[in-house]
Amino acid sequence: LYKLHWYQDTFSAWGSYSAFKYGFRYRDEVVGYIRQMQTKLVEALNRMPFPVKATLPEATYLLWVDFRDTGWSQDQIQRFLVEDAGLGFNRGDSFGASGTGFVRINCAVPERRIDEAIQRLSNAFGNRYGSG
Repeated sequence: LYKLHWYQDTFSAWGSYSAFKYGFRYRDEVVGYIRQMQTKLVEALNRMPFPVKATLPEATYLLWVDFRDTGWSQDQIQRFLVEDAGLGFNRGDSFGASGTGFVRINCAVPERRIDEAIQRLSNAFGNRYGSG
């Protein structure tokens, strides 16, 4: 039989209290920032003259990008991303069969990372398909 004991020192207790009582502003800022990064990436992807699509998620910091119109297998998508674009996004099929043809991108990153991903994808697609 196991007993659960939760011990929190005074410093941690006050930190937790303060986060719950005053952290809403920080949370709102973080959520707003992540939404800006998602919007920036979705708009950039959907403007590209290449066969990828993205939509804004409802309640997550992750973005699912649809590569199905490329006609590539999940392995070909990953090879393109890693070898051509130098990007390591999560495979969609690792989340189940319905994720096949998608990649998952974490948008809770510094803006420079989003800008870099956009540029790398644009360059890699441009090299593959021509400048569009």
